Amino acid sequence: MDDSILQTIKTYYPSLSQGQKKVASYLIDHKEEGAIMTASKLGRKVGVSETTVIRLAHVLGFHGYSHMQDAIRSNWLQSSQSPSMGEAVKEEDRFYQVAEQEKRVFSHMMDQLNPDELRKAADYMMNADRVFIGGFGGSYAAGYWFYYALRQLRDRVMLSSSEGLMPEDMVDMNERSTVIIFSFPRYRREGKELVDAARKAGASIIAFTDKPLSPVGREADVTITTEERMDTDYHSIAGAVSVSEMVIQTAADKYGDQVQARQQKIELMYAEQGMFLE
Repeated sequence: MDDSILQTIKTYYPSLSQGQKKVASYLIDHKEEGAIMTASKLGRKVGVSETTVIRLAHVLGFHGYSHMQDAIRSNWLQSSQSPSMGEAVKEEDRFYQVAEQEKRVFSHMMDQLNPDELRKAADYMMNADRVFIGGFGGSYAAGYWFYYALRQLRDRVMLSSSEGLMPEDMVDMNERSTVIIFSFPRYRREGKELVDAARKAGASIIAFTDKPLSPVGREADVTITTEERMDTDYHSIAGAVSVSEMVIQTAADKYGDQVQARQQKIELMYAEQGMFLE
């Protein structure tokens, strides 16, 4: 969407009615559809009246809906005819290099994914008495995301600090536990120590890592990789989060009833505490 239109919507957004906010949000997220839909059809799509759509255009400073739509359509046509990223920037441009690296990571990741391993990981973590999550150094961010997501699905989930798990947490680890480790280069010693502790306790081990024979990957019961067979020193946090999100969604789908009951309780608490602005 044209930056000027986007900025106008941002400026006026706090003062819009709830219905107008729905329309504005839809136009930002679906500019291609907004460029061709009539006001009546857009209103039905969003769940508001045609009048609400037209009033939004006036509030944003346009003469009418068709005037606002012309602006959106004009920008959409310009952007669709603009050069691709690869044509618009030089290969040595650092932003382009990072984007290309991410594309290669995701391409390799999709080629190597084993759905059976994802389902096995989901079973381990959903059937465990407790789940211990470790991510150390640069791998901590991926571990924290997984901790937050898994807490939406089940209870008794512990997360290490970036330096390690507390002894008070480790003492509860046993053969009914599952330990989930995020370990990417440069591999931290704490990851191997957590594997050793899990083996000693008889716990199941799930490793999110870059290759099967990484220090934690070769000892895990389930090893899920993001950069296997890639000949590069580049390591993607986006790939780690993406593949772990697949495991979370696999668990949510397979254990739907159990997950839904917990999420309903969580949403009720969110509402009672007014935690979110929307």
